[in-house]
Amino acid sequence: MTKLSGLILHLGAASLTGAKVMLDPVTRLIDIDGVCPIPALLPSFFPTCRDSAGPGPETNTTTTPYTWPLSTPCAGTGPDRYCVYSDPDFAHGHGISVITTPARAAQLSRSRVFTSASSSFSVSASFDETLNAPSSPKWRVQPIAGKGQGLVAARALRPGDVILRETPSLMVDYGAWAALSAEDVRRLQAQGVGSLPGAHRVGFMGLSTHDEDGEGEEEIRGEWGGRGMNMTRVEGVVERIMETNAFDIYHAGEVVETEEEEERTWYTVFGTISRMNHDCRPNADYHFDAATLTHNIHAIAPIAPGEEITISYIDNIQPLAARQSHIQRTWHFQCTCAQCTQPGSLSTSSSYRLAQLIALRTSYLPLLYHNPSPLPSQPPSISFPTPQQAHLLLSLTAQERLLGTPLYEAHALAALAHSASGDAWGAVREARLAEEWALVVGKPGDGAEVRDMRGLAGDPGGHWSWMWNRRGRIGGRKGGGERTGEDEE
Repeated sequence: MTKLSGLILHLGAASLTGAKVMLDPVTRLIDIDGVCPIPALLPSFFPTCRDSAGPGPETNTTTTPYTWPLSTPCAGTGPDRYCVYSDPDFAHGHGISVITTPARAAQLSRSRVFTSASSSFSVSASFDETLNAPSSPKWRVQPIAGKGQGLVAARALRPGDVILRETPSLMVDYGAWAALSAEDVRRLQAQGVGSLPGAHRVGFMGLSTHDEDGEGEEEIRGEWGGRGMNMTRVEGVVERIMETNAFDIYHAGEVVETEEEEERTWYTVFGTISRMNHDCRPNADYHFDAATLTHNIHAIAPIAPGEEITISYIDNIQPLAARQSHIQRTWHFQCTCAQCTQPGSLSTSSSYRLAQLIALRTSYLPLLYHNPSPLPSQPPSISFPTPQQAHLLLSLTAQERLLGTPLYEAHALAALAHSASGDAWGAVREARLAEEWALVVGKPGDGAEVRDMRGLAGDPGGHWSWMWNRRGRIGGRKGGGERTGEDEE
């Protein structure tokens, strides 16, 4: 559950014109004239129509072109037509449903995770005991007082341990809420859940909400289909599960919506990860790998057997009032974690620290994502922090008990600050710590962040940032730093 915000709604319906209906138990409406309609018998919740969304002209010829096996009812017309694309065989039978436009479905199908009509999980190395595991020797699902269900460590976990890796159950394109009515979105969401494999669907319907089930809703959660079932109530249960458990996923280059400077593409539920509860100072961190559609959870602190495994649903580098407001507005509960319930004087002190921390991060964090290597022809538009400023940033981060990605970023900025000032050994120390924390939170060992810090640690004088604060005009490198070791590629 890591949703990062509110929703907007609107639209219209589609007709059955031109559709050929086959009276088979698993009904399929074959798209004849480019319209993928909403069938009159939607409550059956069988996969109901096949759409033409496929790989398109940019298909990678080194892999088998992929076409979505099932495309169920759609709503809207033209560029605002949204359908449910499902593949029950995705990720070795885990299954997936996606609500999006035909164009985006085609684009998604070109991802390397989709390699054949049978949707084999393309990155075989990624398929291990942690992927989509219904259970694990590392964790168990159990009731948590005041929180419903949660994940608890079954054995001791160390920082960097992979706890869980999972592909989505249901992904909803954020554009759907701008294009469709609330009723249409609810209908498509329920259809997407209905198209998941049986065990996966049961697990989804077992996810908690932050309110009590109404009369008869336990039966709705436990059974599926049946023409006598009240589908409006089914859609309502699915919607509340989505509101309580969905993550906001950002897919690079495909931003659909921005709220409070957060960019979102997909509103996404993961069957097991969505059971993880929030803490403003969590002991686990996560990242979404768009190439494999995999959400990865890593321990960022030692976790004892029996201790709850938590993540943060929000940007937790915010003052108390902002954190509480965001959580209440989006997930409709009040956070009672240790950070939010500390005594007033300590909370006030924390707010002052966070204000300084936010100011420093706002000023200097862009440096980490500029990465002008090899030596740029123009300096970054942002100045470097001094080593003293960088160490204040590190101190504030530690005082606020911020682990994982914020600690990687603080050490990386400190490494750049020492390098820009010509302090080779300070740069090496901080770059090594940044490299370690990058790996702890699951950044790839051959990724840009790790390579940049490893390169700085191995050869400060050869790094693009070396002596930056002492250079005159750009044109030649004023190196002279000591080569400190081994590592560079």
